[in-house]
Amino acid sequence: WESVDGNTYQISILTPVVNGIVVPAVSIALGTMTATTVSTLRQRQVEIRNLLNSELCTLDIMRAAITTLRDDDFELESLFDNTE
Repeated sequence: WESVDGNTYQISILTPVVNGIVVPAVSIALGTMTATTVSTLRQRQVEIRNLLNSELCTLDIMRAAITTLRDDDFELESLFDNTE
């Protein structure tokens, strides 16, 4: 089977189908996938930001505790001094 009209007949049959059904369906599918991807990445970014903030708060509390212990070191030594 060989086409003698250069596939003009097949193109004329397929063009309305492609333009009428396929292009909008593919557009909606790709748009939905893009929106889902962006939403997922945004949610991950928010979660990482919250975890990072929590870690930084914990480190700040630990730094404050260490600084307080270092500043009060002389008092701690007197509490554990058994020279009596």
